[in-house]
Amino acid sequence: MPSSSSANNETDKLSAETLYSDRASNYDTSNGGWHVKLGQDFVRWSAPAPGSAVLDLACGTGLVALPMAAAVGRDGVVVGVDLTTAMLNLAREKKIPEGAARVEWVEANITEELGEVDAVRRVVAERGGFDVISCCSAFVLLDDPTSVIRRWAGMLREGGRLIVDVPTEDLTMQYLFMSVLSTKLGMAAPYDREWVQSMHSLERMYEDAGLVVEKSWRTKSYIPETWYEDKESVRDDVFDKQTRELYVRFAQEGRQEDARIAWRDVWKLGVEGGNGKVYEGYPVYVSIGRRP
Repeated sequence: MPSSSSANNETDKLSAETLYSDRASNYDTSNGGWHVKLGQDFVRWSAPAPGSAVLDLACGTGLVALPMAAAVGRDGVVVGVDLTTAMLNLAREKKIPEGAARVEWVEANITEELGEVDAVRRVVAERGGFDVISCCSAFVLLDDPTSVIRRWAGMLREGGRLIVDVPTEDLTMQYLFMSVLSTKLGMAAPYDREWVQSMHSLERMYEDAGLVVEKSWRTKSYIPETWYEDKESVRDDVFDKQTRELYVRFAQEGRQEDARIAWRDVWKLGVEGGNGKVYEGYPVYVSIGRRP
C-alpha cells in the first residue's frame, strides 16, 4: 500500500497535474471517446434523485458532473473538484444542460484539501452531507487510498452513496506502458494499481470506512478489445502506434529509444499474462457503497 507522506502527496499532485494538463485538450475524444461513455454510465449507475447534492471528485472536463447536474435538476447541487487548471477550464466552457443544477467548479486537491473547500463545507453544514460522491477514472492516482475513502465517507449524509471505479488486474496495454515500462526506465508511474487484486479490493476499503457495499461488478471493456499475436513485427508496430498516439511522454522526456528496447521485456510479460497473446482493453471494477 502506498505511503501517505506529504512529500509523496506533493509529488503525486505534480505528476497528475502534468499528466492531465497535457491530455486536457483531447481528453474527451481520445481513444474513441470512452471517457464520455463511462461518465454517462456513472450517472446511470448512481441514479441521483432530483434535488440531490452531488460531489464529483477529479471531475476533469465535467464528464460526470454535467450529466449529474441534469439528473438532479435545478433544485440539486453539484460540486466538481479537480486540481488540474486546464481540465477545469474546459469544464467551465461547457454549456449547462437546460433545467440542470448549476455546477460549482473548484480547483483543489481531492484528498487533504477537500475539507477546506467552501462549497463542500456548505453542503455538509446545510444538508448533513452529500447524497452521492463520485470519483471516475482517477482513484488509482491517489496516495493512501484507504485513508481517502474514509475521508470521503465522512462527507456523505446518512444513506448517501459513494461510487468509484478502478482498473482491473488485467495486464492491459495501458498498464504495460504507463506502469511497467515507466518503472522499468526509472520514470515515475502516474498511478498505482498494484493493490487491486480483485473486485473485492475496493470493497474492503469501503467496509473499513464503515460503508455498506451495495453492489460491485466488472464492466465491459470501454475500448475495443484486441489480442495481439506474439510476433516481433506486431510488437514493434504496437510500440510505434501507442507511443505516437497515446504514450508520448517517452519521446517528450528523451527516452523513446530506451523505451523501445525495454518494451521487448515488457511485451514478454504481457504475453505471459495473456496466455500467449497481449491484451488491449479497458474493463474496470465499480463499487457502490452506502453510509448506513
